[in-house]
Amino acid sequence: MTRWLLVVMLASCAKKSDAPAPPPPDDRPKPTLTEAEAARGRDACKAYVDKLCKCGLDGMDGTARTALDDYIKAHPSDTDDPAAVAIRLTHEGKLPIGANLAPLQLCELARPLPDALRVAREVSLSPDSSAKDIAQAEDSARKTIRTCFEELSKLPPLGCK
Repeated sequence: MTRWLLVVMLASCAKKSDAPAPPPPDDRPKPTLTEAEAARGRDACKAYVDKLCKCGLDGMDGTARTALDDYIKAHPSDTDDPAAVAIRLTHEGKLPIGANLAPLQLCELARPLPDALRVAREVSLSPDSSAKDIAQAEDSARKTIRTCFEELSKLPPLGCK
């Protein structure tokens, strides 16, 4: 009889519960970059790129500006972004390289900053991101934001408004 009692007790202990297991605790760190901070960064990066590209166009020497204007007149469907057109024409050798194209070259390098910030924000908010991913994405976002603010502050002394 004690054997049967032992078997019944072991069987009752081994029975699995029909209730689903509770979800694991979400121990991932929450993003610390606030939406307000991200929005200010997006605005700063967009302003930096817009002002830098405008400055590049405004500062083009006469020959390069005339060549760009002539191209835009001949290709009206290609004028959504004159700075992008100027950069492309410079790479294609169709725009004379003048002494004042440095801001356009910087414009080309700055264009990915808003996208870099957007991608970092998406990674930090993704439920699939690990704690390490979140930390690295937020670090990257903050560095990008800092760069945009620092570079934006350097434009007025260069004559860019």
